[in-house]
Amino acid sequence: LEDGQSIRKISKTRRIERMSLGRRLAGIPTRTESDENRQLLSHAQEKELKDWILEMQDCGFPCPPQIIRFMAAEI
Repeated sequence: LEDGQSIRKISKTRRIERMSLGRRLAGIPTRTESDENRQLLSHAQEKELKDWILEMQDCGFPCPPQIIRFMAAEI
């Protein structure tokens, strides 16, 4: 904390929810960060898969679910 200021004061001046600031200071991850641990693909891998699908569509090739699952397993 800045110069011994309270979480409440900092949250007001920075316009951050007090509970959110408290959780971050306690080391509790954001919902997005904790959700990523339960996903099969990371956000970077999802982006890579999405880019591949869009590239295939631009070339006129359909991407059936079986192929997408195969590519997801290969990433």
